[in-house]
Amino acid sequence: MDLGVESTINVLTVSMDLGVESPIIVLAVSMGLGVESTIIVLTVSMDLGVESPIIVLAVSMGLGVESTIIVLTVSMDIGLESSIIVLTVSINLGVESPIIVLTVSMDLGIESPIIVLTVSMDLGVESPIIEPTVSMDLGVESLIIVLTVSMDLGVESPIIVLTVFVDLGVESPIIVLTVSMDLGLESPIIVLTVSMDLKVESPIVVLTVSWT
Repeated sequence: MDLGVESTINVLTVSMDLGVESPIIVLAVSMGLGVESTIIVLTVSMDLGVESPIIVLAVSMGLGVESTIIVLTVSMDIGLESSIIVLTVSINLGVESPIIVLTVSMDLGIESPIIVLTVSMDLGVESPIIEPTVSMDLGVESLIIVLTVSMDLGVESPIIVLTVFVDLGVESPIIVLTVSMDLGLESPIIVLTVSMDLKVESPIVVLTVSWT
């Protein structure tokens, strides 16, 4: 999508290999957002085998002229016998030294481990505010993953809300991807929704794009 005068280009790539034993989902969203050369790369790689679901969430953000680079990597191996969580945050914080609040709440019961990861970043007056939230209910029968990334990129820059809902039941994995973008007064509002019912016999994919 090329969205108007500020040459805002959004590239959305979704690659899915949803085998019953080890469904792998790779979601790559690369967005170049206007004059300030704000590049946001969101990569979600999930290998959700029943015995040892592994979720790797890598968010790499280059946020404008002040060269604020934030790399957030969350690696989780939530096997039934050994629940291992590795959280790595690498931050290169530019001139104005933004404020970062990281909250990790984990309930790793054997039957239903629940993980909620919230990162709130206030990157100064001219820099954007980013609040990615990852909520996961990793029950054996119904692996549900909800990923929400909300970005307010200043007055002239757009507002982007990315929501990924994944229900990886064995019989009917369902994936819903919603991208909502408010690109200012002159630029349009775009809502991208991808709904997929990936049953083995009858995969159904519905793609909806609306704008005003």
